[in-house]
Amino acid sequence: MARKKNGNGTGEAAPPAPEANGSGGRRVPPVHEIRLNGRVRAAIWENHGTDGELFYSVTVSRSYKDAGGEWRTASSFSGTDLLVLSEVTRLAYLWVSGQTVTVTRPLPTPPAPEDEVPI
Repeated sequence: MARKKNGNGTGEAAPPAPEANGSGGRRVPPVHEIRLNGRVRAAIWENHGTDGELFYSVTVSRSYKDAGGEWRTASSFSGTDLLVLSEVTRLAYLWVSGQTVTVTRPLPTPPAPEDEVPI
């Protein structure tokens, strides 16, 4: 478990954050993950609003090894991480958009072969 400074400034491990909306305290895995460069990750979470409507949220993090050689995660990024972070969030956007596509107007009907204009 990653150590964070608590509000009192101690280095004690912070309690795990809930990672899913309405999960009743269960740890629910993300519905999709995108990881680039081995370090920068976007986790996509499925949620349901009070009206039952489905929506997605995204958390981003980077992995690193601490002085003791243990893997940790952080939500801050260095300048060298920013381009990778932008690509991870772009891919997360595309994934979420692909899950939530709705047609608001009918698609146009292609012309019949006899209606085609010769070139």
